[in-house]
Amino acid sequence: MYSVGLGVDKDYKQAKNWYEKAPLQQDAYAQFFLGYLYQNGFGVNQDYQKAKEWYEKSADLGDLGALNNLAQIYEKGYGVKKNLTYSIELYRRAAYSSNTIAQYNIGFIYDDGKYLEKNNYQAFY
Repeated sequence: MYSVGLGVDKDYKQAKNWYEKAPLQQDAYAQFFLGYLYQNGFGVNQDYQKAKEWYEKSADLGDLGALNNLAQIYEKGYGVKKNLTYSIELYRRAAYSSNTIAQYNIGFIYDDGKYLEKNNYQAFY
């Protein structure tokens, strides 16, 4: 509720406090959202390393959004050594598991031809 302002004032610091309790119960969404807060500096100091760690925990529990965001971290080199091969692998895993954002991202990579050979068929797919 605090992260989106549902019935209360939007307050990322309060959201963070509550989300930090949920990972103790292996809550993948809470772990994803903690990664999101750290990646974007919402209610916390921006920290890509912590974002990566939370995304990895969330992805290990099956959260496809975490896989996509982890791919973005490696694609852009946010707090890690840029690794396009690993980034594309993560995008593909999330895309083949029906994450629409990852599908868009890998499609764009194929269409753009910057990281992979341009492939209109794969981009369309």
